[in-house]
Amino acid sequence: MAKLVEGLASADRTRLRLRRRRDLSVAAVQERVGADGTNSDADYLVRINRELFM
Repeated sequence: MAKLVEGLASADRTRLRLRRRRDLSVAAVQERVGADGTNSDADYLVRINRELFM
């Protein structure tokens, strides 16, 4: 039973961490788009997400 509780707690922490990273990624893209009004290229999107998620 203890392993189940530990597993559920770990999954919840991971879920929350990924949500914060996703929100940070979206904020970074919005900041860049809002700065000059142009769309970011695919390379920028890949780089920002690699930095956040790897």
